[in-house]
Amino acid sequence: MELKIKYTSHSEIDFEKWNACIANSKSNLIFPTSYFLKAIHPRWDAIVINNYESVFPVIRAKKAGIDYAFQPYFTQQLGLFGEHEENAVALDLCLDELLKQIKYVECNLSFLNNTENYKSKCTDQISIQLNLNKPFNELQNAYSKNLTRNLKKANQNNLKVSDSVRADNVIKLFKENKGRDLKHIDQVHYEKLELLLNNMMEENVIELLGVEEKGDLIAAASFLKFNNRLTFFFSGLNSRGRELFAMPFLINHFIEKHCNSEKVFDFNGSNQESLARFYKSFGAKEYVYLRLQLNALPWPLNLLKK
Repeated sequence: MELKIKYTSHSEIDFEKWNACIANSKSNLIFPTSYFLKAIHPRWDAIVINNYESVFPVIRAKKAGIDYAFQPYFTQQLGLFGEHEENAVALDLCLDELLKQIKYVECNLSFLNNTENYKSKCTDQISIQLNLNKPFNELQNAYSKNLTRNLKKANQNNLKVSDSVRADNVIKLFKENKGRDLKHIDQVHYEKLELLLNNMMEENVIELLGVEEKGDLIAAASFLKFNNRLTFFFSGLNSRGRELFAMPFLINHFIEKHCNSEKVFDFNGSNQESLARFYKSFGAKEYVYLRLQLNALPWPLNLLKK
């Protein structure tokens, strides 16, 4: 079958066909949906195969006169989606076309994407997911002993799960705690994140949940929903919440709510060892997606990006 590859500027994208393509994608990732991309990078371009059989979002910008493609904040995986998302030849053709337009590319591919011609330009990234197709007691039996002990302590702390949490509540909890140590996340990122979370509320593809102690919010998290995939997206936790094991308490509640279904719970990370250990304590398993870096800039500009 002939694959017709076309680089498509944002103004030329047929969003009805785009949305249909993403809705039928096997990966069930929410990141390439038009409403997600609209909040993260409103003027994205695309590479389109055969009248939207597959699409490849292109997030591009310009710095010092150089066009480049990049992976935006809060977006774990992009890449090729649709009918050909598992076809290495199709992905390679898309990357060939991309390099005709942009000479420097950094992006994370979908976990279903494979490449033959660009393998040497890829590094493995780790995410972690849990199949929820079992009764809750069976899922709990796979919890680590340490997690089970911590949940027992949390259940003695008179904690309450709240579903009246707003996007700004989650962001505030993060910003005033963990966010203080992350200087690379600035106010512009937080504003974009709040816009994104509110967009997800309008699309009805998000759950915002919190944990309260005596009416005080001590932990909160956002969970994205697309087809059968649930994604642990963004969360906040203060020192009191950490002391009372509020985050494992909240995640355990979410798992109980969605257990015995055909859904997959994606923890949305992590390459960080301590976080990965925490996520895997729920019985979740690792899976791999690829990070791609292509540098076709002419000398000496190519040296600047090494």
